[in-house]
Amino acid sequence: MAVVEKRIKQIMDRYPLPSDMRERMLGQIIAVINEPEEETLDWIEFSVWRLPPSLNVMFRQHWSVRHREQEAWDKIIYLEWLRNGRVVFDVPVKIKYRLFFRHRRGRDYDNYVGGTKYITDALKRTFITRDDAEWVKGIEVFFAEDREGIGERTLITLLPVVQKKRVLPEGGRICGSPEARE
Repeated sequence: MAVVEKRIKQIMDRYPLPSDMRERMLGQIIAVINEPEEETLDWIEFSVWRLPPSLNVMFRQHWSVRHREQEAWDKIIYLEWLRNGRVVFDVPVKIKYRLFFRHRRGRDYDNYVGGTKYITDALKRTFITRDDAEWVKGIEVFFAEDREGIGERTLITLLPVVQKKRVLPEGGRICGSPEARE
């Protein structure tokens, strides 16, 4: 356990936080890690107090700034992964992002869909076992207004995609099969 705590502290040292927030976060993470896990999770949902950049912002950034942004998302998602008990999905997953904005002004939806790439890549390094198109079955992005006044944030939901077996009635055939064409 000391190795995990040391690694968490190393990660948190890279990103300066106010000391009271840092100690509170560290205490919560270690408390969650120490809890025994008995049940299996069907899905995971957590909030991150940050919004992904829009594509307009990403395209105007220098490559080194984009690299630092990816590293920041990697560390944020890694801490959430630790907090959620190091859960790894071994089935295909659908990812849902709900972006909460302070103001109601219009935003270009497709710019934020592309901006979630940093988060998706970070999720593939922690929660999801493989990095390919067959493993992430879908990505949905929703906009929401922060009506509670909590602050701008991203709510991330990981849903396992269950492959349903097709059950045919007795004597039934699948359209397009060689038997159906005869």
